[in-house]
Amino acid sequence: MVGKSQERRCFVVAEHLSHYRFGVYSILDSCTDWRFTFVGGANTLNGGIEGIPPDRLSDVRILRQFRLGRLLWQRGLVRLCFTQRPDAVIFVGDAQFLSSWLAALVLRLRHVPVLFWTIGWHKPDHGAKRVIRLLFYRLANKLLLYGSDGAAIGRLMGYPDHRMEIIGNSYRSCLSSSDAELRGIRDFEGLLFDGECVGAVSRLTAEKRFDLLIEAVRIIRSRGRDLSVVLIGAGDEEQRLHIQAAESEVPLLLLGPIYAEEALDVVYQRLSVTVLPERAGLAVIQSLSHGTPVVSADDPHRQVPEFRAIKNGVTGSLYSPGRPEELAMAIENCADLVIRSGRQVEEQCRQEVAENWSPEKHAMRILRALSTV
Repeated sequence: MVGKSQERRCFVVAEHLSHYRFGVYSILDSCTDWRFTFVGGANTLNGGIEGIPPDRLSDVRILRQFRLGRLLWQRGLVRLCFTQRPDAVIFVGDAQFLSSWLAALVLRLRHVPVLFWTIGWHKPDHGAKRVIRLLFYRLANKLLLYGSDGAAIGRLMGYPDHRMEIIGNSYRSCLSSSDAELRGIRDFEGLLFDGECVGAVSRLTAEKRFDLLIEAVRIIRSRGRDLSVVLIGAGDEEQRLHIQAAESEVPLLLLGPIYAEEALDVVYQRLSVTVLPERAGLAVIQSLSHGTPVVSADDPHRQVPEFRAIKNGVTGSLYSPGRPEELAMAIENCADLVIRSGRQVEEQCRQEVAENWSPEKHAMRILRALSTV
């Protein structure tokens, strides 16, 4: 074990210290071999994600951020990397964060190891996009990737295999309900439909394809099964989904964003199945950690790495994207599985997270990657 006098220092630089990263950040924060400084802006690019209160971590630096479209500049980041001497720096690996290019270059010139924490490749790049991504990623000594699909595509794109490390992902929030919110959870429970419910906790954006969920539930209801939809979140698709559900005579409850774990637990206990038609993301891990199985698409090019936690007939069901009839069948099969062996399914969901997607495993893999650079 490295003593305090030999303690190494690592900066973790993100756009925003998002609440759902609290689990892995807090474990890194308690590490005795490294002292972590968490660096980020006060707000996210889309403004829709709650942050970690600065006093919940030992060392936090808040930077002013400037945006031009999706391009981001974090004021003070380059100076921080130039004037201080960390032993390593982990950046969110997004080429649209312009200040990260210059800060990473400064660090490499100073022989300080640079790591990029990133999903990596969703699908093969072409043309200028391929060149820009490879140029950016080559600034890093190592990529910390969410999953094996990104690494496989990276190899096809010509990125060195030995500079990629798969660290997975995790979810554990620091947000909890106030006393007033706790008293209101009983009222919140009363809003939920009686009978079977399916739905999701997710941003309501077009890429998520919740229109397919509404259509699949319409198909299921036409067969005589009483099924309702509950969606927790906000986004551009909210009004369109409301109109589609009304026209399809599908009961739909849109409850807006909810972050407090106590309230989310109520939601997941009422959902028979979480349905995330495409781009399932961290919502898969959140659902499984509450013991609720997930239905999503089986195409890696329309997915993000966390969908690999969905095991057919074990922690959920997969279907061919864009096919509402097949999605309807997958929802019914998964809901029937819960009815037959609910306790076993719940345990399998939680076990998948504990073994592969927990903050503890996530932090362990990050520390292992740091030890190699």
